[in-house]
Amino acid sequence: MKVLHFRKTSLAAVAALLSCTAPRGLAANMAPVAVTGFNWDVVIESTSAGPPYTTASELNPGENLAFYQSGLPGKSYGLPVSGSFTSALGDGTGFQFQPYTAKNALVLSADTGASAGTLTLATPAVYNRIAVIANSASATATSAGTLTLTFSDHSTFVTTYNAADWFYNSGYALQGVERIDLSNGSTSGAPDNPRFYQTTIELAALLGPTNKPLVSLIFGQAFAANSTGIYAVSGELAAQEPAAIVTQPASLTVNEFSSASFSALAAGNPFPTMQWYRNGAPVPGATKLTYTIASTALTNSGALFDLIAANVVSNVNYSVTSSVVTLTVISDTNPPVLLGAQSLGPLPLN
Repeated sequence: MKVLHFRKTSLAAVAALLSCTAPRGLAANMAPVAVTGFNWDVVIESTSAGPPYTTASELNPGENLAFYQSGLPGKSYGLPVSGSFTSALGDGTGFQFQPYTAKNALVLSADTGASAGTLTLATPAVYNRIAVIANSASATATSAGTLTLTFSDHSTFVTTYNAADWFYNSGYALQGVERIDLSNGSTSGAPDNPRFYQTTIELAALLGPTNKPLVSLIFGQAFAANSTGIYAVSGELAAQEPAAIVTQPASLTVNEFSSASFSALAAGNPFPTMQWYRNGAPVPGATKLTYTIASTALTNSGALFDLIAANVVSNVNYSVTSSVVTLTVISDTNPPVLLGAQSLGPLPLN
């Protein structure tokens, strides 16, 4: 395995290296992302006997309505047989419904007892952008829910996702699949409804060099909705990039016994591992972008600190070292001051 080590390499230099080796062209289409956490089966598979149908549950409490797979005897519409489809928004995004024979939706409603739910990536990774499809029942044209993205370092990014009512609204990735009554098999909605709405989040543009491996997505129930369903996640993986120091640490001058924190900003995909060094030796446990000394001593003055970020790209080890910075500690020369005195009375004699 080759090992490449950059000393004080700038982000511009790394970008120049990548521009020579990375292919140019249009952004790749988003493809299905494997996630877990679905809690409800809202799709009657095409082999089900009925009516009544017992292989799925209602989306909206009290309505007794669900979806069905194309090919269900006597029905003309339905969800794609394979569960796969390309978004009607025209951006080339491919989505994949979960297996119709298992829990295939994250439903937030009184039926499920959940007002929020989490979809966890089978394999955390850095994405340039992600997309989700969702809808709501007994909702409005503007119903939306809170979406919290959690990354590998436990940081989060909070945004919203579109979960408009499943009939008649814009921004849909799929429409006209029809819905079915679980008791009597009657259908409604075709040829234009129900609809599944797409939300795309441009992670690379929003987060820049702080973009990290995505671990999970936490969905809140859409406002003004009796029930919300989330069905699939797709994404465009970010290109692998060598580790780089984006923002250098700075030297510090602090008073004795004060805290001192050194910070830097690193980038790369896979996201780099970190290690702070003091006077050329690794600091135990200092493996984050920020290293803090809780209480500085005079013996810390003059110490030199730097950060090394490292990752592996295409079986090549990359390592980049930040600028070396200095900690200066100012001695506490203020003598103690007596703020007060109190008599405790005469002491007994033994």
